[in-house]
Amino acid sequence: MRFRTDEGGQTLVMLAVSLSTLMGFMALAVDVGLLFHVRREVQIAADAAAMAGALDYHYNPSGTTARAAALAAASQNGVTDGSNGRTVNVTFPLGSTYRSPYGNGFVQAVVSVPNPTFFMKLFQMSSVDVGAGAVAGPGASQGCIWTLGFGANISGSGNLTASGCEIYDNSNSSNALDLTGSIAAKQVGVAAGGFSGSVSPMPITGMTPLRDPLTGLPTPGISTGSGCQPARNFRFGNHNLTPGCYNGISISGSATLALNAGNYVIDGNFADSSGGAMTLGTGNYTVTGTFSKSGNGALDLGSGEYIAEGGLQLGGSGRVTGTSVSFYSGGATTVSGSGIITLSAPTSGPENGILLFQAGGDTSPMAISGSNLNLQGIVYARDAQLGFGGSGSGNVYADFVVGSLNITGTSNLQNYALVNRATPLTKIVMVQ
Repeated sequence: MRFRTDEGGQTLVMLAVSLSTLMGFMALAVDVGLLFHVRREVQIAADAAAMAGALDYHYNPSGTTARAAALAAASQNGVTDGSNGRTVNVTFPLGSTYRSPYGNGFVQAVVSVPNPTFFMKLFQMSSVDVGAGAVAGPGASQGCIWTLGFGANISGSGNLTASGCEIYDNSNSSNALDLTGSIAAKQVGVAAGGFSGSVSPMPITGMTPLRDPLTGLPTPGISTGSGCQPARNFRFGNHNLTPGCYNGISISGSATLALNAGNYVIDGNFADSSGGAMTLGTGNYTVTGTFSKSGNGALDLGSGEYIAEGGLQLGGSGRVTGTSVSFYSGGATTVSGSGIITLSAPTSGPENGILLFQAGGDTSPMAISGSNLNLQGIVYARDAQLGFGGSGSGNVYADFVVGSLNITGTSNLQNYALVNRATPLTKIVMVQ
């Protein structure tokens, strides 16, 4: 009965068992490695789908077209929804999920691909679903200046410091940036043109021309005057007006005027050249002529929309103040004076971020300067030249989307996104 105690052959059995186990782990490692490789490819498809969908939604707020764009991007990256068990699920989460001030425009893409295994089939696992997800949506842009025209888009003899800003110049001219002064920014890009003057950092040339980032911004509705009350012209004393339509309003001399809150149509000019004060209550104001302020009196603007079909002129040596105000000008626009000028755009609603607006096709010049200029908002005049002549001791948190820019004086420019995270000037970013 010796064979009962004979230990010969045990090593062979243990070796066989060990080799089987090692081969199992090797098989698992090979399959898992292949699955990780597939997951990287699936993640690329998910990222592409989310970005494509969010970009489409940014320019065309439609869930239908955004979903189509996302599915097309996934397909171009090797994952076609509904093909061979592959799925691409596109949804539209709210921005609040990601602590974003933007409510809409987020696109989530979740991609799943069944992947066959090789060695794991020995363990009854012939296929494993590999999934990945991504979310893209709007985020604040670092761009502060877009010049959308051609020729010498950015010129002048002044000095502009915009250390936290990116500048985009669509010009393909040999003198796209033609300066005798200087620009210091975070980054400067030029479509195909050259530059002269001091520009820091060195401009990036060959940039793909950028489209108007505010394309589609609607022109405000213009009210027309009918059955208006006679014009009001005041030179002395204190006066008060109620909402309605007037054939012009002006104050001069030492007069003061207060307009009660409400909506006004001024069928003519609206002029303040007084040494007194004018106070406009909260509301919407349509001026068929020129809206002008000069003299040394104070102008206090209530929140609302101000339409000046004949142009906007805010100057003089008096104070100009307006919070949550948006101006549309149908002619030349000038914001300049030796007094303190403090204006800020709305931070919500249809005029969110828009401080000064000239419609596309309007080439009327625009000029902004002052010894104490405090602005917060977007200046939009896509076909006009903006002359920016300095901010003095003030603070300018503004973005310029203009045809061209001429710099005079010395100015500091800060990104408007620093004071309004919900600015309509956004870029699409991956948030998850």
